[in-house]
Amino acid sequence: MSSSPSADPIDVAFVALQNLLKEFPSFEATLNSEADVRLKIVDTMLSDVLGWTKAETQTAESAGAGFLDYKLSVNGIARVVIEAKRAGRAFDLIERECGFPYKLSGPALKNTDLVEGIRQAIQYSAYKGTELSCVTNGQEWLVFRSNRHREVSQR
Repeated sequence: MSSSPSADPIDVAFVALQNLLKEFPSFEATLNSEADVRLKIVDTMLSDVLGWTKAETQTAESAGAGFLDYKLSVNGIARVVIEAKRAGRAFDLIERECGFPYKLSGPALKNTDLVEGIRQAIQYSAYKGTELSCVTNGQEWLVFRSNRHREVSQR
């Protein structure tokens, strides 16, 4: 994607998101696996829309007994773990208010596929020491605090 040097990053991200949304109908029927969701949606969201670089993004890294889908780092410090699911695994988040806080153990987030993803992300987050986690099926994204530990800055 080309942009002018003076373009505000939020404007560049918005255009990238609009482009992904326009393109989505052309490949929606081909989202048959988690790998399809990752390649066609999550990778684009992370790099083109959210601005994560390849150096900041790791995939398929060992985390306990499993392998996480994505780990995002800043200055070599793990910050976010992302668990991706195939598109057919609906989370029932579409009708939820965006940005509204929900308890992970509360009645709003009882969908079986979502709960499985949350548990995986929390486990991987614990191994990698990230504060944030995300579970996505490409269309629904749940970002949450998976670890209450915060770094204490040295003064």
